[in-house]
Amino acid sequence: MNIKQVKPRFHLYISKSDPSRININRNLYVLQSVKTQWEVIKSKEEGHYYFQRLNRAMIHLATNPGPRQVGMQRTVIGPISITFRIDEGSGDIEVHHTIVDDAPEYTTKQTPGLYRVKAGLDKWNIERDTDVAMDFTHHWGDNEHSAAVAGKFKTKEEAGDKLPEHILGAYTLSPNQSKAAGNHYSLYWLNNDFKNTQHVNSILNHLIKAHASKRRVRWLVHGEATTVFAEALELLAKKDELKAEAQTQRVFFSNPRGSKSRRAHLESICTSANIEFAGLQLNEHDIVHNRDALINKLTSAGTIQTAVVGLTFGAGSAFGSDNIMKAIDAATAAGSSMMNSAGYGAAAALITTCVIGAYGRSLWGIGNTTFGKGNQQWAGN
Repeated sequence: MNIKQVKPRFHLYISKSDPSRININRNLYVLQSVKTQWEVIKSKEEGHYYFQRLNRAMIHLATNPGPRQVGMQRTVIGPISITFRIDEGSGDIEVHHTIVDDAPEYTTKQTPGLYRVKAGLDKWNIERDTDVAMDFTHHWGDNEHSAAVAGKFKTKEEAGDKLPEHILGAYTLSPNQSKAAGNHYSLYWLNNDFKNTQHVNSILNHLIKAHASKRRVRWLVHGEATTVFAEALELLAKKDELKAEAQTQRVFFSNPRGSKSRRAHLESICTSANIEFAGLQLNEHDIVHNRDALINKLTSAGTIQTAVVGLTFGAGSAFGSDNIMKAIDAATAAGSSMMNSAGYGAAAALITTCVIGAYGRSLWGIGNTTFGKGNQQWAGN
């Protein structure tokens, strides 16, 4: 091996000089601690669905790494989420975390867009067809229209029924007040597509229309939708519509996720867009998807220890580095009683590099938040 390819703490997994590879632009490294596991994945991928997906995701990343950025970054390739860093000098890719989240519950095809969600006796009911615009004149008796942007849910119906809990918690409202006959709120459904610029522009349009109406609007932005809404605010800040005028809109971020979900950033862009920052409810367990949550864990629990761990959340089990392959098979086995009892379906989630050590006692909370439905609840769980 060329001496330039040696990197402390890392193992060369894909070489750009490998004659059997074409169009590989950069060397790709994995942590030395997981070398054995990745070599097994590479050698036994034939006929193994998850091994193939993992290996192909790594090849895709080495072929299409994207622009160089300072610090850690994250990309999603099919069901594989990869956290990595690009070396500023060599351009080498250093892979730190990989996550498989192939649960079929998020693949339901439903039309994204604006919907009206009406209060019912036992639940909130979303209308079948999309709405053209919000009814800014409608409120729950306090002269302020309620609007929400949903993060990851199985369906728009599920999101529509659960998000009122977030609105009530965020703005300290009475359930009786929201459930009055004839009440509704506006829901923007992204259909779990959080990278579509069309959604950013649509939300921007609704923000501008709300301002033009001169009516008060309170927004609740949930989970993965945070980055989409943040990008809409960034575009809004560049326009003149809301500058030097009274604030008529405010936004609360519930269990935020994504690259733009840090509190300091959200407060800053709200100020720039002349939208009131109403607050933020941080899901403290969500250390994989929220940087503030991870920093809080580090601050409260001491130095993080990195280990190779597979999590089968039905039993809350953690496997050591020598058993990662068992973790893959256990977590993804069709008909697994553990996964079925946990409600995650036959296809489950896999962390190949995860925080453990001092956090062993809280693995269930982290697992349920990351791969279960914990982040869908108010304040997570």
